[in-house]
Amino acid sequence: MDEAKNQIKAKPSRYAIAGSWSAELLPRKPYCATYRPDVPVVGFAFDGQTGVHAFGSDRKTDFRTKPNSLAFVPAGCDVYSTSNQGGEYLRLTFARSRNDTWPCSRRFMTRSTRSRLLRRSSFGVSS
Repeated sequence: MDEAKNQIKAKPSRYAIAGSWSAELLPRKPYCATYRPDVPVVGFAFDGQTGVHAFGSDRKTDFRTKPNSLAFVPAGCDVYSTSNQGGEYLRLTFARSRNDTWPCSRRFMTRSTRSRLLRRSSFGVSS
């Protein structure tokens, strides 16, 4: 997984550290990323994105994220995500001491259009 992290870091981005917090602004470019974060990650998508992703499993699903959406991935959750267009994305992490536990262990995303796309496809309506 470290190799995948290095692939993400190798892309041009803006990065800042303030105490235990770090922020990384990923550019609006196509991407394919596979990683397992050591710490929880909060993400903010400035742009809408479409692509394929999988969290904590190998079951890949299509996604369509609205602009200005928020996501959370807990520490240790396997992530796969790819998009042919990408979108500007802010990635925030907070490092705690090794003995601390993380209170949130499930990923979440703000409501995306994925559920609407699934409903449309079940009624034979194309997007």
